[in-house]
Amino acid sequence: MPSIVLFSQLLPSLSWIIISSLFLTAGDISFRYYIENHWSMGFVVSFGIYMIGIFFLTMSFFGQNIAVATVIGILFNITTYLIFAYFLFGDMISIRESIGLLLGFAAIFLLEGLK
Repeated sequence: MPSIVLFSQLLPSLSWIIISSLFLTAGDISFRYYIENHWSMGFVVSFGIYMIGIFFLTMSFFGQNIAVATVIGILFNITTYLIFAYFLFGDMISIRESIGLLLGFAAIFLLEGLK
């Protein structure tokens, strides 16, 4: 068995997805900081953080349906980014955006519950 498959089995798929979404959120925040403050190495650092997040997301693909894992990762990424953006940048989320996020989570629970 290839070593990458063995590495992917160190954690459950949901753990890889959560770790991935945290790295993707860190990439989003660093990109925003880079754009707002003209940080000289911002693009390189942010892109590197994104690449680590994508690597962890691919680790979840070995134990989970790729489409479902990607959607769960995106929803976790959006949720964690909104939380951090509220505290760091003062961003607010509208009722419509909150409902859209809840519908996304409801869709995942319905899709995973139908198995």
